Amino acid sequence: MCADRLPVRLRPVWQEDVETLRAIGVRAFGSVRVGRELHLMLSVYCRSGLSDVPLDRQRDEALPREYFAAVADVGAGEQIIGISGIYRLGTWTWRGNLWLGWTAVDRGFQGQGVGTQTLRTVMRVARSRGAERLKVETEYGGRATDFYLKNGFVEEARLRAHYGSDLDAAVLSRTLADIEPLAQVEDG
Repeated sequence: MCADRLPVRLRPVWQEDVETLRAIGVRAFGSVRVGRELHLMLSVYCRSGLSDVPLDRQRDEALPREYFAAVADVGAGEQIIGISGIYRLGTWTWRGNLWLGWTAVDRGFQGQGVGTQTLRTVMRVARSRGAERLKVETEYGGRATDFYLKNGFVEEARLRAHYGSDLDAAVLSRTLADIEPLAQVEDG
């Protein structure tokens, strides 16, 4: 890690984080609608008790998932500066595939290596949960697509008009064979 990079760690998302993460989603994605969706999804996730259960132990869940707050010491104390997560598409898909869920870095912390550090740590968590490949769906040709390509992902598919009549999605994936598994995500 470069000396000028802000050190970031991941911890589970808690109910008291949900409003902060909604606001980060609005700023990072530039969309109030996305912020509302993120808020709803994380509220349900936390209320159901899943934030205390690693993805690989969510045996009765139709959509096993695990979400993380990216936190850093920013001088005035620890602050949440991003979010990421992983999920498995139910029990009918290959267990070696995990998907990257809601991933965002607050605008004020972009360009400081936070996204790369967060992604690298999430890949280590995914590896420890049995994943051999990590997939992500994002806006085709957007900034996120470039970010994932720079981090070793390759394009698998283009979903035409996936987000609306004039907005396509890209499905990208990356093998995790070169990633060292992470033993445990911090509790806080």
